[in-house]
Amino acid sequence: MLAACTPQATPTPGTAPASPPPTYSPLALDDAERSAARRTAAAAMRAYARPDRRPQAWWQALRPHLSASAQLAYAGTDPATIPVRAITGPATLTPASLPAVARVAVPTSNGSYLLLLTRSVHRRDWLVTRIVAPELVE
Repeated sequence: MLAACTPQATPTPGTAPASPPPTYSPLALDDAERSAARRTAAAAMRAYARPDRRPQAWWQALRPHLSASAQLAYAGTDPATIPVRAITGPATLTPASLPAVARVAVPTSNGSYLLLLTRSVHRRDWLVTRIVAPELVE
């Protein structure tokens, strides 16, 4: 009933009405978030797919892209044991990606790797929590 007492805004003749503000969904990633997740996954795979590097150089390149738990899991990895040598296409998000967890597929010379990325409300950047080899994905 009070709504009837509130004056309604009317557009000025010759102007288009204002478009509604974009809606935010806590269940979907926006374009910038999707792009950031793809960039992080691709950068991590470029660092990971370097079995020719000395272990210390390999680790220094990969570590900044990893979460604290992934750093513990991948510390001490011998890059010579990694079969992938090159990224062969663009990173793509899977439909199961959410604002706090992204699943990114990265095609490589050894098949498509799946990278799981996370972020917290306190950090806007994505960090890799797991790199899953193709034989474990299928």
